[in-house]
This record gives sequence, structure tokens and C-alpha cells, in this order.
Amino acid sequence: MSIVEQLHAAHKARRQKWDAQSVKVIRQDKTRPYAPAPIRDDLLALNAESAMLNETYAKVAEENLKLSLAIEERKQLFLEYERVERASAKINQKPIQAAKIRKILALVSRHTGLAVVAIVSPRRHDELIRARYAVYHLACELTSSSLTAIGKRIGGRDHTTIMSGLKRAEYMLATDPEFRAMVDHIKKQFAGDE
Repeated sequence: MSIVEQLHAAHKARRQKWDAQSVKVIRQDKTRPYAPAPIRDDLLALNAESAMLNETYAKVAEENLKLSLAIEERKQLFLEYERVERASAKINQKPIQAAKIRKILALVSRHTGLAVVAIVSPRRHDELIRARYAVYHLACELTSSSLTAIGKRIGGRDHTTIMSGLKRAEYMLATDPEFRAMVDHIKKQFAGDE
């Protein structure tokens, strides 16, 4: 039982004792109750205890408020710290991932003999599409970039375009040995340059 609960119980016991002992004597004006001296002394003691109990309650409530505010402030600081950590990790990763995608584009360009500008262009010639699919596949496999980031680096394409290209690249890997050999060769070059 806490100190506050003990004080509260003692106060309640004294109040019940006083109620049991109180005798109302009607005075001449017959309106005011009169308490004998021993009961009056008990009443003064009860009032003093009541004031002390109220003070204690106020102090405890203030401490609880301070504690809950401190806990809430720590939670907010922790959440802010996590948010900043996630943001800084993303910021630190973006240049690295962008450099990896540029390197993949350069390797595919060198292997196919097509210019990087042609690979990222909106043209739809067969050799450009094959090279683009290879870049999509390698960028997803060799970097941790999102489809949106990959699309942005490869001519500002939408992530759904990258998804569609990945499906076609998977099909070509399964059915076209020439495409598979090109992708495997570029993977080896990418791993060797790092």
C-alpha cells in the first residue's frame, strides 16, 4: 500500500470515528450544530490531515505528470531518431545505387555496341529493347534500388514499365541462350570491376 493510500485510509478512519462520536446539540438558535471540545480537537486534526493529504495528492499528481511527459518526450525522440536514421541510410544509398546503375548501363553498352543514350531513349528497335531488358534485369539483381529508382535512371520510365521488362527478361533468360550468355558475361564483368 502506498503512502498516499495509507494517508487516505487513516483520514477515512478518523472521519468515521468523528461521525460516530459527534453529538449535535441544538443551541438557542436551533440552527447550528455544536461539537464538544474533544470532538472539535479531532475535527481540527482531521482538517490538518486532510490538507496534508491534499498536498500529497497534488505532489504525486505533479510527479506522475512529469514522468508521463518525460516518457512521451523520450518516445518522440526515439521515433525522430529512427526516422532520421532511415532517411540518412536512404540518402547514403542513393548515390551508390545510381553509380551501380550507370555502371551496368556502361557495361551493357560496351557489350552490345549501342550508345547509353540510345539504350535509355524511347526508341523501340529490337536490339535496344534487348539491351534495355538486360539492364532492367541486372539492375534489379545487382542493386538494392526500387523499381521506381531504376526506371528514373533508365530514361525516366515508370516502375510498371520496369516490371513488364523484368518479366520479359526472365522469359528471354529461359528461352534465349544468347541473351543468357550476355547477361552472365556482364554479371562477371560487374563483379570483377568492384
